Amino acid sequence: MRTAAAQSLGRDSQVSLGEQVALVRNYLEREWTKLIYVALLFIAFAFIMLRVKHHVARWTDKDRALNRTNRVLQLPFSTATLFTIISARLILQDAPRAIWLILATLALIPIVVLLRHLIDRHLFPIVNALVVFYFVAQLRALAASIPVLSRIILLLETVGGLIFLIWFIRARRRSGPRTTSNKTARVAGAIAVAGFGAIIVADLLGYVALANYLSVAS
Repeated sequence: MRTAAAQSLGRDSQVSLGEQVALVRNYLEREWTKLIYVALLFIAFAFIMLRVKHHVARWTDKDRALNRTNRVLQLPFSTATLFTIISARLILQDAPRAIWLILATLALIPIVVLLRHLIDRHLFPIVNALVVFYFVAQLRALAASIPVLSRIILLLETVGGLIFLIWFIRARRRSGPRTTSNKTARVAGAIAVAGFGAIIVADLLGYVALANYLSVAS
């Protein structure tokens, strides 16, 4: 029975993935001109951000409160990439779900680059963990048509998140600086531990809809 179930799960995964790949391929063949518009949009955003970068130093000299904003504006290509992906929704309105999953995954690169210039170094592990969990969440979204596989991925994702949070809280207590941001991170981590625990219990007891709802909220 286990062998038959595994084979069935494998067939369903291949069919689901194959259908999504076919949808993406057909969409790109039919709407390839829209990709040109997206590329032109990126060039326009990059040009604007490069021009802004040259003037931002004078703004910072006049108002020191703009130092944090300056860190973002000093990364014109990352900012332009993020703006382009956000604006692409206006151009690719009828794109299949897999296209949006790809764009959302690509958006992680500029987001991580920008965040590393905005947050304290001791919070970097959280950003790295969020990237990993996001990829797993996108994998679960692709497997949404296979309830059993989606449920297994959710359980593994939540258990992994719970282990990371426990490690992070213990590490911050041992060696973290006594700053407000560090204390806030520990409190937020403790709340997330409770949330992840609730997701695991709901998933194991068969309340899949509740587990999915809590995972989105988390």
